[in-house]
Amino acid sequence: MLKQTSNTKMIYMISGIILMLLVGFHNSWSIYADAILGEFSWSSAAISVTFTIHMISFCIAGIISGVLSRKINIRINLRIGAGCLLVGFILAAMCKSNIVLYLGYGILNGFGSGISYNSTMNILSKWFAKKQSLISGILLMSFGIGGFILGKIFIFVSASFCVCQIRMKQKKLLHQNKITLLKME
Repeated sequence: MLKQTSNTKMIYMISGIILMLLVGFHNSWSIYADAILGEFSWSSAAISVTFTIHMISFCIAGIISGVLSRKINIRINLRIGAGCLLVGFILAAMCKSNIVLYLGYGILNGFGSGISYNSTMNILSKWFAKKQSLISGILLMSFGIGGFILGKIFIFVSASFCVCQIRMKQKKLLHQNKITLLKME
């Protein structure tokens, strides 16, 4: 373990805050769900199952991470979490069926988030043993606000590139035209 100087502690604290901001992405699920509903013709119930699976995986991964943190290095835990997040996002980005979305975003991203969250809280609580409440509060705040910030970034990026919005508008227009045609008959 590195020597615990105040500069090293600050670097780890800032890294932990950034990590928690990024891991808090699932707090803005409703924004992503709207984009997915606009992209595919899946029911909102099928989409909401994804978040349920994600949260179950998040909780299970937290328990597993707690057990693993006693047996393996915390860096390995974080690498496992990062790997799950990477593969999960790749699968979710390429999904054409809700099963792949459940696997990518639901299971893998939930698992990666849970491991990363628990590992970060664990190591920083040990590093700031005299100020555990403060560091826990800062990390929880970062985790909670991460969804807000990433949600706003997602809205900005999707509006800038117009990918999701154009498809949503096209599908709404198609739907409206079908209704109009049905009324005319």
